[in-house]
Amino acid sequence: MNKNKISRYFQSKRIFPNHRMMRMYHAAKGRYAGGYAAKGIKYCLSLADLIHIWSRDGANSMAKPSLHRIDSQKNYDRDNCQIIEWSEHRKIHAA
Repeated sequence: MNKNKISRYFQSKRIFPNHRMMRMYHAAKGRYAGGYAAKGIKYCLSLADLIHIWSRDGANSMAKPSLHRIDSQKNYDRDNCQIIEWSEHRKIHAA
């Protein structure tokens, strides 16, 4: 897949814009530093990592896929992230 095709694919699934937003959020300094960065949590996913996670977790068949950290104390990385349905994600964080 070329970069433009990947970009269009993830934009249509609302993953690529979130990827860009998260990278900018975690790179912010000073008053723009987010809560995750202040806690030392880093966003370490590349676009290739997101593509891998997307395929691995079967996100293409999900109604509203959402990126979830398995261990909330660890970074956003390939081994600590999964894509789950948004409704399931909400239930996890409501508990």
